[in-house]
Amino acid sequence: MGTPYDINIFAVWDSPGGSGVISAPQTSPWDSRAWGGSYSGNNLPALKNSERLWWPGSSAQPHATTFHVCAWTGNDTSSEILTIDRQMRVNLTLTVKRSGQVVKTMSLVHSGIDIALQMTQLEQHAPGDQCGPETAAYVGSYSYRPTNKRPADGAPWLELQLSWEAGPKNGQVRLAKTVRGADGQAYEVALDPGRLLVYRDGAWGSVCIEGFPNPALVCRQLGYVGTLGEAFTYGADAASPITVTDRSLTVVADELEASADVGVTFVGVPHLRLVDSVVRGLQLSTGGPLVQCLDCAFLTMDNVTVQDLRGYPLTESRPVNVCCQSVREANGWGCVLLRLSEALGSYPVRIANSTFTEVDVHWAGAYGTFSDANKEGNPVENDIYPALPMGYGAVVVDAGRPGVAAVIEVSDSAFVSVAGGLGYGLALINNAMLSLDSITLNRVSFDQCRGSLYGSYDIYVQGSVHSFVATRSSFTNGYEGVLGVTRHAEIIRMSDCVLADNACASEPALFHLGSLSALELHHCNVSRNGGCGAATILVERQLAFVFRRSPEAMRGIIITNSTLVGNLGTFFASDLYVSGITLQDSVLENNTGVTAGVFDLSKPSSGVSSVDISGCRIAGNSAGSYSWDLGVDGNGGFMSTSVLSSLTLKGSSVEGNSAPVSGGVLSIDNPRQTSHVTIEDSTVRGNSASASGGVLATRGFVDVTLLGASTVVNHSAASGAVLYGAGAVNSFEVSSKSVVADNVASRQGGVIMTSALVTAVIDGKVENNSARQGAALFVSGDLGSLAVSGALKRNAAATAFGGSMWVGGELGGLSFVTGSTVDGTVTSAEGVADLADVAASGAAAGLRECTSVCHTRPPMPPSPPVYGGHDMPPSYGGDMPPAYGDDSMPPPMAPEQEGAPSIKSRRMRVY
Repeated sequence: MGTPYDINIFAVWDSPGGSGVISAPQTSPWDSRAWGGSYSGNNLPALKNSERLWWPGSSAQPHATTFHVCAWTGNDTSSEILTIDRQMRVNLTLTVKRSGQVVKTMSLVHSGIDIALQMTQLEQHAPGDQCGPETAAYVGSYSYRPTNKRPADGAPWLELQLSWEAGPKNGQVRLAKTVRGADGQAYEVALDPGRLLVYRDGAWGSVCIEGFPNPALVCRQLGYVGTLGEAFTYGADAASPITVTDRSLTVVADELEASADVGVTFVGVPHLRLVDSVVRGLQLSTGGPLVQCLDCAFLTMDNVTVQDLRGYPLTESRPVNVCCQSVREANGWGCVLLRLSEALGSYPVRIANSTFTEVDVHWAGAYGTFSDANKEGNPVENDIYPALPMGYGAVVVDAGRPGVAAVIEVSDSAFVSVAGGLGYGLALINNAMLSLDSITLNRVSFDQCRGSLYGSYDIYVQGSVHSFVATRSSFTNGYEGVLGVTRHAEIIRMSDCVLADNACASEPALFHLGSLSALELHHCNVSRNGGCGAATILVERQLAFVFRRSPEAMRGIIITNSTLVGNLGTFFASDLYVSGITLQDSVLENNTGVTAGVFDLSKPSSGVSSVDISGCRIAGNSAGSYSWDLGVDGNGGFMSTSVLSSLTLKGSSVEGNSAPVSGGVLSIDNPRQTSHVTIEDSTVRGNSASASGGVLATRGFVDVTLLGASTVVNHSAASGAVLYGAGAVNSFEVSSKSVVADNVASRQGGVIMTSALVTAVIDGKVENNSARQGAALFVSGDLGSLAVSGALKRNAAATAFGGSMWVGGELGGLSFVTGSTVDGTVTSAEGVADLADVAASGAAAGLRECTSVCHTRPPMPPSPPVYGGHDMPPSYGGDMPPAYGDDSMPPPMAPEQEGAPSIKSRRMRVY
């Protein structure tokens, strides 16, 4: 779309029978002569350099006559309106179509004064003399002869189209105003009175120096007659370049070559103020201007320094040294906006050794610089939601053209006390579901950055980014987020970075992403962020400002040699499934979340396949308090997940983590999956849950294996001080050097509470555990087999009939290897057997009934159900076996009683 000029079509022809003359369209507001055709309307609103008249095929066709077509300018011949230089040449073309087919084309070149004179003739002459071969801006004629065949496919009988192309020369002028087209771009269209534009070097530019040129000379150049104007509007309000001389910007060139192209270009700047601005000592290529600002809006800059710049083609750009400070209440953006080329390719954008201080973007501006957000924070329903414009921040890069990729590199720079809409420091706009754009930060600091009005994020991507990489950078004391990506981020990698003391009101304190493929933190310090209840890092599409379609699973999360301490709000939460999480040589301590303390993958669409932890300290993390009004379960002091295939803990310590409901360390919600948990050469100590699973609570099936010299000690919960399994525990294995000790359940299962235990192998020590029922093991259903070669001892029940082991279903094989240490009792609803006696009698007895060492007792009435957590089965009562009475209850009689079940109805295998 080119520059729109104010030129109009005008046609005259004889009326039927030759009694008069008809013209179209109207040439003044009161001209209402009917002519039976249609007019496209003024070209300026449509931003086109053409207009047309036509006779629809659905109506009567024109009579036999000759049409004469001319050009004029303006919208009312009663006023002197002329907006183009009288010497400017305009190529006018008349195209005639019949039934949709071109039948004639004519072209003539006229000057601006010709078109202006035609306007006068329209007003002063009789209708028959207004347009014809003798008039000033005549273009051509066509003789129409009627036909008997009506046009097909809705084509008109006749169409007269006038189009034009201007050929301005340097020094010629015109008057215009700025309007925005449907494509979002700004255009200069004719207007009188309007702003003066001067043509120079292939572009129309504004004049922004008061007193130049003389208004009277300009009026004569425009072809005005009568009283000459005394002034014209100057200054910045254009969509075309604005020439800035040394009176408004100081340029200091120490060694400037003659071929250097020094200049400043601005586009669409309703309010531009540069104060004490200096450009110093730079040689520039002819590839472009020194500073360019496209479609800026309300930009006020104070003491802005640009120095040591070298201009090159954008494909070989060099670092830019910028000092941008004290920019107050800017609209749209504060310092720099770069709109990348329309040509396909990858374009480096480099900023180095720069400072951005006290930059405040107050609201949206021109050039569509408003972001996908609204001030109430309600969810945005789709990508074209007409949200309240918020503006961006200090630097904006527009890479929204198809096939264009921005490679943004910022190094050795600082953003301090900047405020804005979305992206206080940097905003990347591409509105793409996937992109090749990248952002790389090296030795960059963001400090005390915040939202102005309702903004968020130090860095904002409106669309997608392929990679966000930060090295030796810091993000501190911010408010309402470090990074926001509305759609997809392929990878976020941070190395040797500090993210600390960032607060929030509603948005995540660090990252909010529509979707993410991979997250990596290496040698990073992530401390004391959050405080608003949102996760510190959130990958979630069901919140405001986030758009995502067909999400794919995350490849993984990798955290190495990093510290995650004291963050308020779950550290990472996602509604995406994660293929793997790797934690290595890191500290994750004292983090507190509303749901899980560190990782919340509890949504049905989320979960994780494998978790590998080595050389880590995981301590003092806690899930938030249970809240019925928010419908939030405080599960998983370290992690809450809907799915977990495997977790491996090696050479690590997991201590003092807690949950107000279930899973002091880990909560797994899927009832149909089997999870494999391996603990090797690690210490798991002092974790707790108020309801169930001091270490682990699961609704599904689980295998737990302790390898090497592992200790699992001092845990607590109401049920299952170490492990609570609503499904079955397929296997529980304790290696020879491992210890499970001093764990306490106030109700059932000092070590394990589960509905079924398929196999248990104790080669190490399970000792000094306690519970009201099942001081070591509480199995409400069947126990398949138990093999002890180590120690199962001093596990004390709180009641006389609680037992070291409580089995409510079938008791399978018991194997006590010579040299093992076993004491306590195995208890069921039918009786109590002393494990030591069973071990002694079993040494020589083979398969036998245990009547000699077992007691029977009548069943007790069930207790009311006490639930272990969200969707967990009741801890006792209901569908669980009944609990026994207190210590004052006498032991049952050995002989069978009427109505009481017999111990002989079950068999205990003793090897």
